[in-house]
Amino acid sequence: MTLRLLHLRGLIETARLDLSTEKATQADIEALFTARLQPGSIIREARLSAADIPDFLVGDVVVEVKIGGSAAEILRQLDRYAQHDRVGSLLLVTNVPMRLPQAIRGKPAAVARLGVSWI
Repeated sequence: MTLRLLHLRGLIETARLDLSTEKATQADIEALFTARLQPGSIIREARLSAADIPDFLVGDVVVEVKIGGSAAEILRQLDRYAQHDRVGSLLLVTNVPMRLPQAIRGKPAAVARLGVSWI
């Protein structure tokens, strides 16, 4: 796991985010990233291809937010993102109880658990 991936996961897991909807969570994460990360390092809804548009690209880290959904669908989506050269690692931000492999297509992957900071 890369240092950037660990840093982003830590930022998210220690923040109290609005979990009412996926859009609300994304807005809170965008505000968090804007406040805590280097300006210009965050791309919102980065277009990797016509079909592949992750919620955030921070450097080469895809950050995908999922409130609900099936683990299989989420993994398929992350696998598609991992096929792109611009992607160096993947961070899934979710409340869906699931695990990720340590790497997807050879790229480090991690899960940031939503709600951890509320415990």
